[in-house]
Amino acid sequence: MEKLFEKEELLALYFNVIEFGPEIYGIREAADHYFGKHPQALSLLECLFLGSLIPNPKKYYFQFTNGRVTENWRKRLAFFGKAMFDRKKIDEAKYESMKPFRPRFVQLGPDGERIIPGMEEEESVLDEEIFIPAHELDEQELENEGNMAFDEEIAP
Repeated sequence: MEKLFEKEELLALYFNVIEFGPEIYGIREAADHYFGKHPQALSLLECLFLGSLIPNPKKYYFQFTNGRVTENWRKRLAFFGKAMFDRKKIDEAKYESMKPFRPRFVQLGPDGERIIPGMEEEESVLDEEIFIPAHELDEQELENEGNMAFDEEIAP
């Protein structure tokens, strides 16, 4: 296949057919499902998140169903962003724009309607019967079982 196609063409074919979550195939469907956007409108952070799902998209889908990435996942995204900056793939402004490395997902409201990031006044996390702003929760409360381990020796 490498003799027939350029590397960019192979990558485009790959991203248009792989699974990004349960029954979510291709980058267009993934961009819409997770972020309510067309792939061309994705931010670099959103692209990093989608790429980080690829090893096991069904297992890592809990990030979306929880409505936020865990602290370990945030560190993983920060590591990827820093590696891109260190290797001069992105400039400092692009790197800084990704902080704090917490992509904002499309949410489902109580009636099942989609809430696109940026449309709501304040980001909140459902806790039992009341809403508590995410910034008022400590890191332990934001973490959830099923977190992916983060090895600081591999990705400081």
